[in-house]
Amino acid sequence: MIKRELFNFYYALMSLADVQGNFKWSYGIAKNIKLMKDEVAVFKKLLDMSEDFAKYENERIGLAKKYSEKDEKGEAIIIGQEYKIIDGKRFNAELVPLQKRYKKAIEERKNQLNELNELLKEEAETKSFYKIKLCDTPDSITPIQMAIILPLLEEET
Repeated sequence: MIKRELFNFYYALMSLADVQGNFKWSYGIAKNIKLMKDEVAVFKKLLDMSEDFAKYENERIGLAKKYSEKDEKGEAIIIGQEYKIIDGKRFNAELVPLQKRYKKAIEERKNQLNELNELLKEEAETKSFYKIKLCDTPDSITPIQMAIILPLLEEET
C-alpha cells in the first residue's frame, strides 16, 4: 500500500469511528486508526500552510469573492471549488501584484506540495492491520462502509 492509499484509508476509517458495534468492532477500528496515526501525522504537517501563504490565500479569496457573481443572498457563487469570476480583467489586475508580493510564500507552498506528492507515492510503513471478524461487524453497516473495511475483514471459514 502506498502512502496516498494509507492516507485515504485512515480518513475513511475515521468516518466509521461513530458506527455503533460490539466491543470487538470498536476495538478493531480504534486499533487500526492508532496504527496509522503517526504516519498520517507527517502528511498533516506537510499540509499545513505557512503564515505568509495563509495571508496570501485569504487575500486571494477576498479578491475572488469581490469579483465573483453573487446569488440572490449576495453570496459569491462557487462552482466546484472555484468562484465564478465575472470581471476577470479587474480580478487579474489585483491578483498579479498580490502574487508578486507573496512570490516567496507561493513558491515555498508549491515546493511543499511537490514534496508531499512525492512522499505519497512511497510505500507506506504501516504494513499490517488488526483484523476484524466478519461476525463482529455491526448489522447496520452500509455496503459503502463495508467496502471501506474490506482490507480489515477476516472471514470465518
